[in-house]
Amino acid sequence: MKDLWRLGCLFLLTLSFYVACGNGEKADLCNQDSDCKSGEVCQSSKCTVVEKKCLDDTGCATGEICVSNQCKQSTCESSADCPASRVCEGQRCVFPSGSEDIQEPSNVVDGGDEKTPPPDDSTGKEDVIKKDDGTQTEQPPKEEEPKICTPNRDDTIERSELQFRVGTSIIYSEATEDGAGKPLTVDMKGKDEGGVTVWDLSGTFPAAKRVVDELLSPKGAWYDSDFPGITYASTLDRSLGALGLYKVASDNVSMHGWVSEKDGDIKVTYSKPLPLFKFPLKKGLKWTASATASGTFNLAVYNASETYDFEVDGVGKLKTPTGTYPVVRLRLEFSQQQYLPTVWKRTRISYFFLSECLGVIARVDSTLYEKDKDFTEASLVKRLSD
Repeated sequence: MKDLWRLGCLFLLTLSFYVACGNGEKADLCNQDSDCKSGEVCQSSKCTVVEKKCLDDTGCATGEICVSNQCKQSTCESSADCPASRVCEGQRCVFPSGSEDIQEPSNVVDGGDEKTPPPDDSTGKEDVIKKDDGTQTEQPPKEEEPKICTPNRDDTIERSELQFRVGTSIIYSEATEDGAGKPLTVDMKGKDEGGVTVWDLSGTFPAAKRVVDELLSPKGAWYDSDFPGITYASTLDRSLGALGLYKVASDNVSMHGWVSEKDGDIKVTYSKPLPLFKFPLKKGLKWTASATASGTFNLAVYNASETYDFEVDGVGKLKTPTGTYPVVRLRLEFSQQQYLPTVWKRTRISYFFLSECLGVIARVDSTLYEKDKDFTEASLVKRLSD
């Protein structure tokens, strides 16, 4: 029963992965380049080291090659790890001849793709390649470069200020009521500091552990054909190997169902997509989403009705072990009726703290059947970790 409840609360929205794991080092927080050390720039509210610029390999240190005008390590496992003009030999990216002293001309970037020359016809088109026989063919479009998110601190989360990139991951510290043996003490009311509401989750919680959340590609997975159009999958419950299935649109992120990592153990589909984020997220925004969930759970029939009442109820700052962040707070009042065949109803309040470009900084769940929105006892506290 308990496992079914845990899976019924399918609102693990900690999936805005602009903050990636990296090498585990704590980056300095910033608002602009001047907040960072020499040689660093402010990207996504974090001070980031500027990579060395180059025109060809001669501008890089020993063991590095010039790719997209940036010096990169030349180590590789296969040719797929190397730029298009090179192959992997002896775990190094080299030119096909094997001679490492051959340099790319200075007008070559992105590992071998020449910069597009000025148009030489009256049409001004730059997407045409001339063949040896004089005919022309359209040049395939280049992959879009990842966009850098710049926070504007307007107390609003736009769709462009959240990143959903398959393959990215983020580290959280997670404490639970089960692990601690008792509810966790929190303050969801917050304190007024100079006219700004400040919530504090920087303290120590018993039995907290580091977890890694990752956006997984549904392509080729056993459930892929049953849930067409899904953008990504993400872990809902590690002990059960359950994944939530999400679709990202221009104005919302919706959940379509949940499945097991292994073929056939769990497959539950919602009667309609559940919008779990709506954009722009700004104070005062409210919406309700409800649907029935049906399918199989470990070969048993599963049926439930779920309702999600959302409200962006506050803006302010959140203190965590990794720093203090400007946040927008999203409240969720969740209710579920599960048919076993008797009806079992449960309710819970959850808070999500989101920051521009960084995504979900923290999440706090109340204990079951909590009615006070300013609750002080939590069943789960999840926050950014280093």
